[in-house]
Amino acid sequence: MREPITVTILGSGSAVPTPRRNTSAQILSINEVPYLIDCGEGTQTQMLRYGVKQSRITAVFISHHHGDHILGLYGMLSTFNLIGRTKPLHIYAPSEVQRYFMLQKEFFGEVFDYDIVFHPLSFKGIKLIYEDKRMVVHSFPLKHKVGCCGFLFEEKAKEANIKKSAIETYELTIKDIVAVKAGADHVLPDGRVIPNDRMVIQPEVPRKYIYCTDTAPCIDQYEELKGVDLLYHEATFDKQQTLLAKKTGHSTTTQAATVARNLEVKKLILGHFSSRYKDLSPLLAEAKAVFPESYIVQDGETYTID
Repeated sequence: MREPITVTILGSGSAVPTPRRNTSAQILSINEVPYLIDCGEGTQTQMLRYGVKQSRITAVFISHHHGDHILGLYGMLSTFNLIGRTKPLHIYAPSEVQRYFMLQKEFFGEVFDYDIVFHPLSFKGIKLIYEDKRMVVHSFPLKHKVGCCGFLFEEKAKEANIKKSAIETYELTIKDIVAVKAGADHVLPDGRVIPNDRMVIQPEVPRKYIYCTDTAPCIDQYEELKGVDLLYHEATFDKQQTLLAKKTGHSTTTQAATVARNLEVKKLILGHFSSRYKDLSPLLAEAKAVFPESYIVQDGETYTID
C-alpha cells in the first residue's frame, strides 16, 4: 500500500486575516510525517486546532519574507523551545528570514536548546533544496515585489518489484536481481535476452505537489512542473482586478487557472484571497471557466494526493 500524502490548509487568506481565513500556512504530510510550508501569524494555533503533530516537523519551507508568511515563525520556534524540543529544525527560506529571526532572538534574549539551521534559497532557476528517504523538494523563483520562491514536492520513486516467478524461472542470482530491479534486461546462458518488463512489476508513478503563492503568473514557463497531481496557486483577486494584481505582484483567478491549464495539472486549488471578498463563488466560477478542475480551499481542509 502506498504511503498517504496529504496537504492540510492552515491558512488561506492574504495579508489581512479574517475570522474564517488565517494567513498563509500549509502542512504537507507523507505517511504522517509533516512538513510546514509558510508560517503566517497564528500558525501554531492552527496546527493545534487541526491535529498536526508539531514535534515531528523537521523541515520548514518559507516562500518569502512578507509578514503574512513569516509572522508566526518566531513564536512557533519559541514554543518548541519551551516544550523541550531537542532535535534540529531546518528552515529553507530567503536570507532575510534568518536576519529577522536573529533580530527577534537578540531582542528577546532567548537561548534555544535545539539547533535551528537556515538554508538560504536561490532565485535563479529550479534548485534541489531538500531530500530525505521519502521526498525531494525543488525551489523555483516566482514574480513578486520581493524575492519569492515556489516549491515542488516530489515523492521519491520506488524500485520496481521483481516477480518471484521470474527469479525461479530464470534462476536469478542476487547480482542478477539487483541489475533487473535497476532496469537491466537479463541474458540467459544460451544468449537469449529476457526483457526487463517481463520480469518486474513497475512501481506507481511518484506523486507531485506544487506550492505557488504571491506571484504574478509565471510558472508555466517551467517544463519540469508539467503534469503534477496537485497545484496550489494564489488567486488574490478576481479578473476585474487584473491591473491591481499586476501592480502588487499577484494573480487573478483566471490567470491562476490559465497557468494550471498550461501546465496540464490534474487539480488546481486556489487560495491567498484578498479580505475584500466575502463570497468567493464568483471567483471559483471564473477559474472553472478556464480550468474545470479548480477548487477554492478552506482553512482546515485536507487534500489527499492519490
